[in-house]
Parts: sequence; structure tokens; C-alpha cells
Amino acid sequence: MRVIRKNVIHLELNPFIINNLPIITGDFSYTLRKIDIKNFLFFNATLLSFYHGNKIIHTIRDNILDILTFIDTYEKSSIVRIDNLNLKFEFDKFKNLNLIESGYKFNSIDQLPKEKIKYLNIGIIKFKIFNINDEGLQGVYAAA
Repeated sequence: MRVIRKNVIHLELNPFIINNLPIITGDFSYTLRKIDIKNFLFFNATLLSFYHGNKIIHTIRDNILDILTFIDTYEKSSIVRIDNLNLKFEFDKFKNLNLIESGYKFNSIDQLPKEKIKYLNIGIIKFKIFNINDEGLQGVYAAA
């Protein structure tokens, strides 16, 4: 239950709730906020936010452990959130949440390396011969 909830915890923190969280410290480039929401999964959780133009990079931390990172991009009439699983969510001006793009993360398949075998037998040379005389003199007429 905890792992599943950890991956979707950022959906409970919509941008409107984030703006109402108490600020611990910060300036024009970052803020550190205390997450004091009832029934929140982590007790000592904080939200560290870095501002880069129209993007805000949020990191939820529990003491010294980074739990989850997600990015909010402010567009004309909505806010697009991208999480660490590359899922895109959109918050409209009415605080509604919509999934707008999702992908599938393929697990990598370990491939065993091929053995390096040095072949010493390159091929076979075969000659077709015929007898020229009775003394055993032979001539080659085809090779493959």
C-alpha cells in the first residue's frame, strides 16, 4: 500500500494546496514548505520547490530522504504536471485533474554477451580432377 500511494502522492498536492502550505524558508529561487495535511503518509514531510521560469521542480522529502520529484509547468489556462514515471497530468482553472499523456516503462532485459569464438576452419577447398594419361598424371578442371 505504501509503494502505490507514494507514486501518486503528488496528485493529492495540487498547485492550489501547495500555495496554502506554510513556508519554512525560501527566496525568489526556492521555497521549503511544511506538509501538514491530515492523514498524510509521511509525518516529517517537506516540499522543496525550485523555480525556473514557468516551471517549478518539486521534491517531497521525508527527513533526508527524497521521496518523489515532479515538475509543474504553467501554461496559459492550465498547469501541466510531469512525474518521475513520465505521466502528464493537467490541472485546469477549476482544480480538475486530467490525465493527458501516459507511457509505458519497459523493464530492461539483460542480454548475455556472445562468446568470442575464433574459427580456425575458414572453409573447404574441393578439387575435381581428371586423368590425362595412364601414368597417373592428373589435371584439375574445377575447384570449389
